[in-house]
Amino acid sequence: EAGQVGHLIIWRWDRLSRDQGDSARLVKIFKAHHVKVHSVNEGDLDLESASGQMQIGVHGVFAQYYRDQIMENTRMGQRQAAEKGHWINRAPSGYDMINGALKPNDMAPLVQQVFTLRAQGASYGSIESQVGIKYSTVRHICLNRVYLGQVTYQDEWFDGRHAPLVDLALFNAAQRSHTPGQRRSKDLLSG
Repeated sequence: EAGQVGHLIIWRWDRLSRDQGDSARLVKIFKAHHVKVHSVNEGDLDLESASGQMQIGVHGVFAQYYRDQIMENTRMGQRQAAEKGHWINRAPSGYDMINGALKPNDMAPLVQQVFTLRAQGASYGSIESQVGIKYSTVRHICLNRVYLGQVTYQDEWFDGRHAPLVDLALFNAAQRSHTPGQRRSKDLLSG
């Protein structure tokens, strides 16, 4: 737009954009500023003629289709992995990812202690002080079903292949102490 570009060299049109809307916008900008587009694999792209614009449109359609298909296949693969019990994200506190599987690590006893303290009515802040894990991490641990041996995909939980760090009774006890709008404390008349 500043008039400093006369020629653009690209590997392939789909390396420039895989979105039809972006492709159309780029073609308009290139035409308005007399930019010649040269593709290493597709040759010079004629932005002025109807057939050249059709060629770019076809490249754009296929590029977007390819991108959408990759996204669709990735989501499908992630869902299938979760349904089979595989964890598909980075390992949460208390676990390491070893050969594609979650394995308890040295922090696992601290995670169990977090659940025990929370089940006894301790606040996230007091657990942070006692265990040495950040408040936000303590809260995340207490609310995360991965410690029951489950895996998630898009807010849906499946049985995992990894060893749970807590049982259902302890997990539920830790949740009871997290009742929105109610404060649970050892002090008389608190809350």
